[in-house]
Amino acid sequence: MTTELTTVNYQDPHVIKVLKHTVARGATDAEFALFLEYCKSTKLNPFKKEIWFIKAGDRVQLMTGINGYWTIANAHPEFDGAESGMINKDGEWVKSVGDTSFIGAWCRIYRKDRKYPMEGEAMMADYDTGNGLWKYKPRIMIKKVAESIALRKAFSQELNGLYTEEEMPAKYAAPTAEFVEVKPPVMQVTKEVLNKETGELVDVVFTDDDLPWEAEKKSASGKRK
Repeated sequence: MTTELTTVNYQDPHVIKVLKHTVARGATDAEFALFLEYCKSTKLNPFKKEIWFIKAGDRVQLMTGINGYWTIANAHPEFDGAESGMINKDGEWVKSVGDTSFIGAWCRIYRKDRKYPMEGEAMMADYDTGNGLWKYKPRIMIKKVAESIALRKAFSQELNGLYTEEEMPAKYAAPTAEFVEVKPPVMQVTKEVLNKETGELVDVVFTDDDLPWEAEKKSASGKRK
């Protein structure tokens, strides 16, 4: 199984145009440049929702999901595994809690080049909003936060300043994808056409399918069927 990250060609003007109209809508030139630098440095793919741009009021936040964090970790040559679990009502780190009495979650990230693992601890009291997935899947959500904290500690150079949506308020959640069609430029051709009523040559502008030779091609194609 390959651990290489999918790369995006940021030199392609079409790619930049699509990003500006979808993932980074509302960004100023400076904000968009910052977003691109983060995309390039982390190698996260904005088209796969591994990283996104959020602007709430005057504040800009670059966000990723926990899958984006794991993508970076799994591609790093020093990554050496992870383990996680829950924190029971007595404050003990355990592998699991059978009921809803847990008060938090923990995670350890191991690196080949470090003697001790980096640890992350997340408490329900600090992160539980009581809304959305926190209401229905609190166990999964709090474990994602613990994983985010531990991964950011373990890979601080790659993840510094980048936060997961599970750690942030709902207004910083991933935006809903919206398809934006980028149409090709319309071809226009001016030709002289004989006005049958006056007998004079007049200039007529044709566009794409209106061009006389395009109409002839369609007519010929129809006859062959």
